[in-house]
Amino acid sequence: MPLYLYDDARARSFEPFALTRPVSELCAGALITRQRWALRCAEPVAGAIVAEHLREFTEFEAPPAATGVIPAGSIVANARCIPVIGAAASPEAPGGDVWVCDGRVAAVELGDGRVLGADLLVLACGTRPRAELARAAGLAAGAGIIVDDQMRSVTDPAVFAIGECAEHRGRACGLIAPSWEQARVAARVIAGGAERYEAPPDVVRLKADGIELAVLGPTGGAGAEVVRFTDAARGVYQKLVLRRGSLAGAILAGDTRAAGLLTQLLDRGTALPPDRAALLLGRGGPAPASPAALPGQATVCQCNGVTKDAICAAWQGGARAAGEIAERTRATTGCGTCRDAVAELAAWLAGAGLVTA
Repeated sequence: MPLYLYDDARARSFEPFALTRPVSELCAGALITRQRWALRCAEPVAGAIVAEHLREFTEFEAPPAATGVIPAGSIVANARCIPVIGAAASPEAPGGDVWVCDGRVAAVELGDGRVLGADLLVLACGTRPRAELARAAGLAAGAGIIVDDQMRSVTDPAVFAIGECAEHRGRACGLIAPSWEQARVAARVIAGGAERYEAPPDVVRLKADGIELAVLGPTGGAGAEVVRFTDAARGVYQKLVLRRGSLAGAILAGDTRAAGLLTQLLDRGTALPPDRAALLLGRGGPAPASPAALPGQATVCQCNGVTKDAICAAWQGGARAAGEIAERTRATTGCGTCRDAVAELAAWLAGAGLVTA
C-alpha cells in the first residue's frame, strides 16, 4: 500500500509554509519524520500531499508532491505526527511505539497492537539484576542472588553479593544507603568478623527539577495512626504513618522541607510530640540533642554511611565548611536531607575550638 504524508490544516495556513522554519529544521525534521513513518508502515513514502503554494518546493531526498488522485487503499499519515519507535512497553505486551503529535504525546501502541490514547507518558526507569550467570553456576537466585544476613549466597557461602545483585529476605536493594551498609557488612565478614545486615528503612528523595517528592519507610496505614495534610492549590500532599507513638513512614509531595527532621525521627525511633501536624511544617519535633551528646558511631548521612566520627576526623584534617566536609566524606551528596545536621556539627566543632591535628 502506498504511503503518503500530508501537512495538517495549521501547517498549510502559513504563507509560505516553507519560509516559516529554518532550512536545517525542514531538512532534518522532515527526513526523520519520513524515515520513522516508512519504518513503522514498512513502506517507502511515495509522495507528499501539500498546499498548492508548496508544490514547487523541493527538498533533499524528499518524495514528490502528490498530484491527481491518491490510489485507493493508500496509507495517508499526518507529517506532524512522529512515531517514536520502540519507546514504550508493558509487562503484558512488551515492546511498542509512542506516538507524538505536534510535540506532544498522542497515543501509545502496545506490542500486541492495542492503541491507548494518552496525553502524558511516565517512564519508570531503573535497574534489573541479570542473574543468568548466578543461575548457570547453580546459585539460588530470585530478583537477585539470594543471600543471608552476612551477604553470603545461601547456596555457596564463598560467594557474596550486595546491592542490586542481591536479594535479602525477599527484597532486592535499589538504594545507595543500604548498598553501602551491605558492602560494609560483607567486607567485615570477609575479614573474619561476625557482622550481620539489618535493612534500614528506605528513604527515597526524588531528584528532578520542579518535582518535590520524598518517601520514608513503609507507608501502608493498616493498623497505624495516619496523619494527612493536603493543599490542592499548592499541589501539596503529605502523610505520616505512626506506630506505637513513633514515626514508621511518610510521604511528602510538593513540599519536602520537613524531610530532614522526619528522617532523623525515623532513624532514631524518637517518640513524637502530641501535635503531629506541626512536624509537617518542619517544627514541633523534640528539642534537638547537642552534637556533643551524639555518639561517635551515630550515622549522620544515611546515603553514604557517614558517621559523626568521620565528620569529626574530616574537621581535624582541615575541612571546615560543609562543602569541604562533603568532599572528604561524601556526606550530603546523596539525597541531601542530612545537610542541616552536617552544618550543625561543623558549627559545634568550630565553637568547641578544636584545632587541626
